[in-house]
Amino acid sequence: KQRVWVTVLKSSVLSLVVLLLLKAVFLGLVVNEIFDGDVDGFLLHMRTQPVKLALLFLVFYIAGAIFLFPVSVLLTSMAFTFSHIWGPMDGLLITFSWNAICINLSYTLVFLSSRYLFGD
Repeated sequence: KQRVWVTVLKSSVLSLVVLLLLKAVFLGLVVNEIFDGDVDGFLLHMRTQPVKLALLFLVFYIAGAIFLFPVSVLLTSMAFTFSHIWGPMDGLLITFSWNAICINLSYTLVFLSSRYLFGD
């Protein structure tokens, strides 16, 4: 029994490390490609255009659902961005509500497209 728990613990820690690395790479790629590595410029720009930021995350969620990208990476990136723009409490509330909307929309679109485009 103890050996099984050790194996589960090791795999959990490893998956957490991999997800955190993916989050850093994901956020780094977005900021580097769009804003040449200027995180403060990215946050300042997105503060003035919150609809653009929300739609950007929706596009990433849809692409992530299609290519089976882990949602936790998107969620932590969204939480980081929203909490730095609107503060910890407002950012948390916006993150959780927009995350629920994005997940439902993206998985519904993937389900409907796979059902009607690919058939049985």
